[in-house]
Amino acid sequence: FSKTMNINSVAGNIIIQPSVGIKNINWSFGDKKLTFELEESLERNTEYSITLKKEISDINGRLLDGNSDGIEGDDFVLNLVTEKVDKTGPVIISSNPDINHVNTKFDVYDVITIAFDELVDHESVTESSVYLMSGEQTHDTYLKVFDYENMSVISLQGVKHLDPARSYTLTLTDDISDTTGNRMDSTRYIIFETEPFIYIEETMIENFSGTGVWMRPGWSGSTNGVDDANSFFEINSNYYVPASTKPLEKKSGELYYIWNADFLEPAGSKYLLREYLNDSPPRNVVFDTSYTLQCYVFGDGSNNKFRFCLDEGDAISWPGHEVSNWTTIDWIGWRLVEWKLSDPESVGEWIGNGILNGSRYRLDSFQLTHESGDAVSGRLFFENLKVIKKEYNVIGGISNQDIMNRDYELFQNYPNPFNAQTTIKFNLVQSGFTSLIIYDILGRKVKTLAEKNMSAGAYSVTFNANDLASGLYIYELRSGQKIMRKKMMLVK
Repeated sequence: FSKTMNINSVAGNIIIQPSVGIKNINWSFGDKKLTFELEESLERNTEYSITLKKEISDINGRLLDGNSDGIEGDDFVLNLVTEKVDKTGPVIISSNPDINHVNTKFDVYDVITIAFDELVDHESVTESSVYLMSGEQTHDTYLKVFDYENMSVISLQGVKHLDPARSYTLTLTDDISDTTGNRMDSTRYIIFETEPFIYIEETMIENFSGTGVWMRPGWSGSTNGVDDANSFFEINSNYYVPASTKPLEKKSGELYYIWNADFLEPAGSKYLLREYLNDSPPRNVVFDTSYTLQCYVFGDGSNNKFRFCLDEGDAISWPGHEVSNWTTIDWIGWRLVEWKLSDPESVGEWIGNGILNGSRYRLDSFQLTHESGDAVSGRLFFENLKVIKKEYNVIGGISNQDIMNRDYELFQNYPNPFNAQTTIKFNLVQSGFTSLIIYDILGRKVKTLAEKNMSAGAYSVTFNANDLASGLYIYELRSGQKIMRKKMMLVK
């Protein structure tokens, strides 16, 4: 609603035809947003009408203007048709790491996220249908399913952070099903490598448990083109990163934004939302450019753009502002977004000089911008805003790659991407029955390159793909109890 509502006026004034009972009514965004839960599911392939009666009023007693003609006192009617019978299983529409990308590098603290095109049955998402492995080792994870805008997002993080410079495989079996029991059409794999860095220092700025004071999106005079009356920032208890296990950690900052479609960009001005952090403990966290700024961002796939803004000064006065480069929000679900402050190429342009040459910094705001073709509204969630320092891949003086080399190794094919022919090399430490098999991205076997007893040693196998279509393929090496997979791209 455009105004703060008299929530008591709603009782008995929501009519659904054909008749369906209402179980729960909830208000949010300062009693402007109404959400209600039905006592039973709607029938498929059926026309429904939902009527909000004209007797519903705001806190000043003004009645509902249901047809938006400027005259109060008429019903609002929403007509809808439910979907036909669903016969297909859930389809992955995006993931982090990218399921379709070769040689993905992944931060050891990032969130693995898989977004589906529909709601999935939460009970079908278990440790046996979604599991993370490196070599033959299965890793314990925190696993969480979020329902977001009529789709589901699976998110998981390691109970312990992932090891750097290591190859991992996430398996999603075809036991995962939608809410009507349709299963995924095949088992899918996400194969990725972690970055060769470990964290050596972390300082939390804001965990969004309520300590920070975040102003409404239109509060700043720098904001342009935002529908301020219907945009909000508040603390949310439904969306949080999986590794948040304590009650106070299970929260995030929610930014609900609407761009003003009638906004005309004046010369030198653009759409800009400046979500400002006001005086509060998180604003007193001061750091320098030896740190990397990070925040988990739950993206909405809107293609709007996001960036950080910092105050620049000497910790006593803060005369300047600098921003990071824009990041396009083309993902759905959690993802770690960071700004390496020591990298001069990472600094964007706003009202500063584009150079981080101050001695101290603190957070000023999150910022969004909008361009033609981007979604005009959306929701973003933020958790664990912090500064960190990383150190190059060393664990007890031994890198994970050194550990892996004591066992066996599957190398990245070369060339990659390739046109028709490529070479796959691998090392076997022990003799045994060994297979080297090519799968398509749907997990279907397309070619067997080796399947026999092989002695310990180094091997090189040529793969000819003249009879295959362009696309992403997976090659899998099995020897005894050892399993290793990598991706390769065929381009014709």
